[in-house]
Amino acid sequence: KSWRSEMKSARAALVSALVLTVLMLSSGEASTVLVNDPSNLLWPQPTSHSVNSQKVFSINQNSFSFSIVQPGLTLLQRACERYANIIFSGSLENVSQKEFVHARLSSFDKDVQGGVSGSVNTLRISISDTSVQTIQLGVDESYTLNITQTTSFLSAKTVFGALRGLETFSQLVYTTEQGEQVTWESFINDSPRFPWRGLLIDSSRHFLTKKVILETIDAMSYAKLNVLHWHMSDGQSIPFDSQVWPDLKKGAYSPKHVYTIADVKDVIAFANDRGVRVVVEFDMPSHAGPAFGIGYPFLTMNCSVYVECKDPNNRYNDHCCDLPFDPTNDQVYDWLQKFIKEISEVFVDDYLHMGGDEVATTCWATSSIRHWMTAHNMTSYSQLEQYFLTKVQAFASSNKKLVVNWEEVFTSNFTTLPQTIIEVWKDFATLDTVAKSGTRALLAYGWYLDHLNLNWIDFYHNEPFDGTLTPAQESFILGGEACMWGETVDSVNIHGRVWPRAAAAAERLWSPKDVTDVSLAFPRFQNLRCRLVSRGIPASPFHPGPEPGCVYSSDLL
Repeated sequence: KSWRSEMKSARAALVSALVLTVLMLSSGEASTVLVNDPSNLLWPQPTSHSVNSQKVFSINQNSFSFSIVQPGLTLLQRACERYANIIFSGSLENVSQKEFVHARLSSFDKDVQGGVSGSVNTLRISISDTSVQTIQLGVDESYTLNITQTTSFLSAKTVFGALRGLETFSQLVYTTEQGEQVTWESFINDSPRFPWRGLLIDSSRHFLTKKVILETIDAMSYAKLNVLHWHMSDGQSIPFDSQVWPDLKKGAYSPKHVYTIADVKDVIAFANDRGVRVVVEFDMPSHAGPAFGIGYPFLTMNCSVYVECKDPNNRYNDHCCDLPFDPTNDQVYDWLQKFIKEISEVFVDDYLHMGGDEVATTCWATSSIRHWMTAHNMTSYSQLEQYFLTKVQAFASSNKKLVVNWEEVFTSNFTTLPQTIIEVWKDFATLDTVAKSGTRALLAYGWYLDHLNLNWIDFYHNEPFDGTLTPAQESFILGGEACMWGETVDSVNIHGRVWPRAAAAAERLWSPKDVTDVSLAFPRFQNLRCRLVSRGIPASPFHPGPEPGCVYSSDLL
C-alpha cells in the first residue's frame, strides 16, 4: 500500500463527507439521512442490525430493570448497575454534579415527541457459559440484542459478550430534553471482527494518574476496545513499585509517581469488569536505561558514545533513553528472572509484552563486552541480542506467559517462542510478511495517536487486510492497537489526544470489513463524540463549527 496515497484519499473522503453534511443541512435533508436514523447512535457499527425508527418505547427509571437469568454473576450485576447509572443520569439536570463539561444528544427531540407507542420495562439477560469470568485473548464477545415492547432480551455466550450488548443497549437509549428516556424496536446480532482491539498508553514518558487510566478504560469499553497495552517502562522512568526490587522505583520521576501493586491490581480488576485486558510492556533489551539503572546501576549500559546525553538538558530525550541492559552480566539475568516472576504474578493476562524494538547495539561496543563475546564465540551483536532474548523468553515461559514483541524481533530473524505475537509499527509490507510466515501479528502502523497529522478518517481507513493474503494467512492477523506514545501527553491532555480518533480504529477492528463509507460513518462519529463528552470523557472535536444534534451544558462553541 502507498501510505501517502492512502492519506490523500482519506482526506478527500473527509472533505466529501463535510461537503455532504453541509449540503444536507442546508437542504433540510439531514433529518432523514444524517440525524433521524436511530442506527446513527451506534458505534462501532454492529455486524447485523435493524432499528425501527417508527416504533418508539419509553423507559421509566422507576419501573425498568435488568433481569439476569443465571444467578451469581456478580460481574454482570455490577455492569447492569453501571449502565443503569449511565442511562438514567444523562439529563442536563445532573450536569452540575459532574466533573467535566457534559453534553446531551439532541437529534431526536422532535421525532419522539408524541411518538411513544409503548414501554420497555425489563431487559432479560441470559448467559450460556457462566464459567468465564476473566477476559483473555479469544473469549467470545458475541451477543444478540432484541428490544421490543413485549419481550426485550440480551443473550450472549459469556458475560463479556453481554457487556458489549449492554453498551449497545445504552447507546440506543435516548434522553429527551425533558430528561426522559426512550428507545426503539431493535434487532441486533453482533460479534467482533478481530479478537485483539487495543489501545497503548505510555506512563513512562509522562506519568498518568490512576484516575486517568481508569477513565481511559471506561472510554475503551464505550468503543468496545478490549486490550489496554500499558507501556509501563522506558528509559525516561520506571513507575512500578516492585516488592522484589524495592530500589527500582528510584527510576520514577518522584516517589509520588509510582504505581503500587495495589494500584495495578485495582486497574486490572476495574478493566476486567469492563471486558478489557491489561497487557503490560516492560521493554527489553533496549529502552531500559537510564531508568532501570538508577536503582540498580549494574543493569544498564552507560553508553559513553552518546556524548550529547551527558548534558542534563538532554536527560529525557528519547535518544538518551534507549540504553540497553548489559547482556553479558549474569547478575542482570538473576535480577530479571525474579522481576519477570513478580510481574507475571501481578499482571494476570496470558501475555507479556517484552518490547524488543530499536536496540541500541552501539552501546554494547565496549572492550569488556567484546572480550565476553569472543569468549563465547560470538562475532555479531545480533548473536548477543539473541542470547539475551533466549534468556528472558525462558523466564516468561517458565511463568506461563506468552510473549508479544515489536516487529524488530521478527525482521532481525531472531528465534522466538511458539505463539509469540509480533506487533508491526513500520509498514504494511512487514505485516504481510509476518502473516505469510505463519506468525501471529498485530497492526499498530497507521494508528499512532501521537501523529497529529493523522485525522479520524486516516484511522478509519487503516485496513489490516490489503487483499494480497489468503484467508488462512489473514487469520494470523489478530487485530491491532491505537498507540498513544507519551512524549507530549500527560494526564492533562491525554483524553483529547486519544478520543475520538481511537474509536475510529475501534470500528475498523470490530465492524465488518465492508463498513467503510465515511459519509455514513460521519453522523455516527459525531454522536460518538457527543456521547463520550456526555459520559465525562473530554473528547476533542474533529471538525470546525457546531455539532448538529449535540447540546452542551456549557457554552463551548
